[in-house]
This record gives sequence, structure tokens and C-alpha cells, in this order.
Amino acid sequence: TKHGKKRRYVADRKEELYPGNPDLLKDSSHYYQLTTGDYVSTNYSKQSIRDIIKQAADTAGIDFGSDLIIFLGEEEV
Repeated sequence: TKHGKKRRYVADRKEELYPGNPDLLKDSSHYYQLTTGDYVSTNYSKQSIRDIIKQAADTAGIDFGSDLIIFLGEEEV
């Protein structure tokens, strides 16, 4: 499982998304439950989202920036 240094991007249980910060789980805008039952954390800056997507692309062997170009808001990153 790929994840950040302190927290997971995707987890079986929402409590695994924000270890040490359970207050974020009180507001469901900080996570989303997928149809698979897994949870995805959503409390990230645009830069963090870019870094997470780049890490996923690298893991999948996709060339970030040419094979995969993303737009977060108005800007291409």
C-alpha cells in the first residue's frame, strides 16, 4: 500500500486516514467512502494532491506530465 509518511491516502477503515487527529473524522468532508468500502482522505492542498497523483502515476509506470496531465482548478500542474 502506498501512503504518506504519517497517514494513508486510502484505507480499509476511516480511522486509519488521520492517525493522531481523530477530530478530522467528525466532519465527513475530510473523507469519502468508495463503492469498494475503502475510505479516501480528502483533506489536502492542491500541491499535496499533485504529489499524490504523481506518486500513483510513477507506481503505475505512467509518465506524469506527458502521459498524464492534471488540472487542479485553473492551473495545469
